[in-house]
This record gives sequence, C-alpha cells and structure tokens, in this order.
Amino acid sequence: MKALVVYESMFGNTEQVARAVAAGLREVLEVTVREVSDTPIGAVQDVDLVVAGGPTHASR
Repeated sequence: MKALVVYESMFGNTEQVARAVAAGLREVLEVTVREVSDTPIGAVQDVDLVVAGGPTHASR
C-alpha cells in the first residue's frame, strides 16, 4: 500500500510534523512526502492514503 503526505509550511514546523508522520507510516506503508506546491495534480491517483497538513496562520 502507498501513502502520500503533503504539507504547506511557512517556517518549517509543519514540514517537521509531516516528516514525522511519514516516518511512522513507513513502518507499514510506502510513503512519499511532498510540499503541496511541488505535488503534481495526478499524484493522488495511485495512493491508498493521503495525509494533508497545513500551518495555522494568525492562530486560526
């Protein structure tokens, strides 16, 4: 099974969390980690799980 972890990170914190999530998932899945702006539109077609992470701006 395959997973895709996509994230948006302004200061690097969300990227760190995304990579930590990916590390845990790698115990049971093949995982790709991508920054959302570098992710092709069709990237989700061949995966079984998508994990999306984004920062909170202005505490919202």
